[in-house]
Amino acid sequence: MAPRTTDEPHRDDHLREVEGALHDVANTLTVVLGWLDVASEQASRTGAVPGALEVAMAWARQGRAIALSAIGSDTSELDSPITVRDISTRTAAGVEPRAQERGVRLRVEVHDPVGHLPVAAPMRSMQVLTNLLLNALSFSPRGAEVVIRASAADDGRIRFVVTDDGPGFSAEQIENGAQGLASTRQGGAGIGLRHSFVLSERVGGALRLVRPGPGGEVELLWPQASGKLQNGLRRPSSAAIDGKRILVVEDDEAVWMLLETALAVRGASLRLASNIGQVEGMLAGESFDAALVDLSPIEGQAARVLERIRSSGESVRVVLMSGAARAPAEEVLSKASAWVRKPFEISEIVDALTPPPA
Repeated sequence: MAPRTTDEPHRDDHLREVEGALHDVANTLTVVLGWLDVASEQASRTGAVPGALEVAMAWARQGRAIALSAIGSDTSELDSPITVRDISTRTAAGVEPRAQERGVRLRVEVHDPVGHLPVAAPMRSMQVLTNLLLNALSFSPRGAEVVIRASAADDGRIRFVVTDDGPGFSAEQIENGAQGLASTRQGGAGIGLRHSFVLSERVGGALRLVRPGPGGEVELLWPQASGKLQNGLRRPSSAAIDGKRILVVEDDEAVWMLLETALAVRGASLRLASNIGQVEGMLAGESFDAALVDLSPIEGQAARVLERIRSSGESVRVVLMSGAARAPAEEVLSKASAWVRKPFEISEIVDALTPPPA
C-alpha cells in the first residue's frame, strides 16, 4: 500500500468542511421550505402571509450567507451583531414548522439581563443553534418539549442550552464529546454536531454535551459582539434603475425570471440574450443603459463580448454575475464596471447597476 502523502490530511479536512457546510445548507433549506409551506397554507385561507414570508426570506438570506462562506467569500457585511433574544427567537421560529410536524412543543427562555446583549458572528450562531434544535426535534417523541435557554455564563460569554425529552447521550458519547460524535439516528452520521463544534471553536465559543440521558442536553457558550447592533435591512433604491434599458446575458431561466420580476417592478426594461449570437443581434438593433452578464453563456470569448457591449453606447454600465469561487480573470474584470457573486440579493444588483456619484 502506498504511503499517505502530506496533502491527503489537508484534503480530508477540506472534505469535512464541505460536508459540514452542505449539511447546514440542507438544514437551512428545510427551514425555508417549511415556512413556504406555511405561507402557502395561510394564503389559501386568508390571502395574507407577511409573517411567514418574512421568516422564509430571513432564512433564505441565511442559506445564501452559508453558501457564500463555504466558497470563501467575505460575509462580514452580512453578519452585523443582533441580540441574544433575537437570535433565540429567530432560530426557534425557523424550526417551528418542523416541531409542529413532529408534534413537539418548542419553548424559548431568555434570562435577563442577557436578552439585549449583541451576539458575535450571528450567522454562525444561528447555524449552530439550528443544528442543535433540529437534532433535538429528531430525537423527541410526539408530545414532548424542546427548550432553548439563554443566560449569562460565568466567563462573560452567552450560555445557550438546548434540552429535549429524547433518549439523550450515552456516557461514552459524553466522554468523547461532540467532535467525536457518531449519530445514533437512522441515516445520520453525526455531521451536524461535529461541524457545530468546529464552528463554535473558531469564533471563541464552546460546545459541550452536558450529561448522559435520558433527555438530551447540549450547552453552547458563545461570545458577545463588540460592534453596534444593526438598525434593519437596507432596501435597494428604485430610482437608480427607473427607466433604464438593461441587457441581461443569462442562460439560467430561473435567474432570468428573478431579474425580470425584481427589476421590472423598479421601473427597468429588460431584454434577454442567452448566447453570444443573441447578444450580437440585440446590440446591432437596440441600445442599452446597462448590461448584467453571466459569464457562462460567453465562456471563451468573455473579454471580447464584454468589450463589444461596453462600446455599444455611451456610458453603458457592465455588471458581471459569477457563481465561481474565484474572481474572474483580470482581463475580464477590466471590461466591467462591477461584479457580483451568485447567489446574490437584488439590492446587490441594484447597487452594482448604480454609477458612483461624480
